[in-house]
Amino acid sequence: MTRHLERRILLLQILLGMVCCTSLSFLSLLLSRFGFNNLQIGLVMMAAACSTSIAKPCWGVFTDRVPCTRRILVITLALGIASFTLLGTLGGASKGAAVVFVLLVEVTTGCMMGVVDSWIAKLIGTGCKINYGLTRAGISGAYAVSAACFGTVLDQYGVLPGAVALFVLLGLIALTVQGIPYPEERQEKKTYSLRLGAQQLLRSRPYLVLLAVYFLSTLTACAIDSFLSLRILELGGSERHVGYALFMTTVFEIPAMVCYSRLRRITGKSPAFFIAASVFFYGVKCLATGLAPNYQSVIGLCALQMLAFGIFKPAILDYLIQIVDVEYIGATQMLTCALGESLSAILGNALNGALADRFSVGGMMTMVSGFAFLGALAMAVSMKTQANKIVKT
Repeated sequence: MTRHLERRILLLQILLGMVCCTSLSFLSLLLSRFGFNNLQIGLVMMAAACSTSIAKPCWGVFTDRVPCTRRILVITLALGIASFTLLGTLGGASKGAAVVFVLLVEVTTGCMMGVVDSWIAKLIGTGCKINYGLTRAGISGAYAVSAACFGTVLDQYGVLPGAVALFVLLGLIALTVQGIPYPEERQEKKTYSLRLGAQQLLRSRPYLVLLAVYFLSTLTACAIDSFLSLRILELGGSERHVGYALFMTTVFEIPAMVCYSRLRRITGKSPAFFIAASVFFYGVKCLATGLAPNYQSVIGLCALQMLAFGIFKPAILDYLIQIVDVEYIGATQMLTCALGESLSAILGNALNGALADRFSVGGMMTMVSGFAFLGALAMAVSMKTQANKIVKT
């Protein structure tokens, strides 16, 4: 049963990764085709990021309170795919309509990976033996393949073939989720109190530290994610070398995600330890990229994604399962993503852009790497404090 469930979830993550990559990764390119300038595209994408920051906690609360994640996922993805299709076919006629469709895609499809992560976390929290890292690696692989395929299709044939493919993928997702249980279907329904859940989080020092660490790490991570291509060009590379770097980044994060659970069993270390270590390597990667003497070195440094994001993503979910009651895991996971990831990325990109304009991309990366080192230190101190409390009791 466990293997069957794990395979189902892996298939769902692969299909969802394809949908998300196709729908989300090419929005800026489509806006450019519709005549938006760089400033306008930046403003639209900032508005989209703000929208998802608000939408993610709402989706989390909704899926916690209404145990019908299968229907929520399928219906919401259908709305997102329809919005993407309308963006591709009607967006060129009206910039206002294009903005509306982009926002709809972001608050629907753009939030569903978090909803699925929350679903998996609840299954793990109620006793299901699932290797989250293994299933999450499916998204990374799907992203790499979909980006290459849809980029070619979009260049030669436009949006319509991709939209057709998205609806086919939606049908496959609808079939796949039928074999994945939802915890509330097997439990007596509990009283859900949003106020009680919020009070528990505000009183939980481990969670507040985690949120701060997530925020700091994203300030560093978005410098790499958003400015990696510019750093390569700054060192004399080309778009082809940017492609190599992105491919390296995706390929190297997959084995770390797959092996995370086994690595934790072998070492006996806690999820907090792996969070601290991965955030530290975010800092190392950003610092080394900023100091790199040539673009070949930058491409090679992308292998550090294995020790950064490849460990960070499964460790975060693992840690949340330990410190949060399972009935609040959906809202908590989405809130954590919204504040620690989306909001931090909005502020981080603005800060990083200003620093890059003032000091160069390399100089900016060298400076903002300090945020990750500070986050790793905060997590390490929190671990030591918790260990001391356990010893005293």
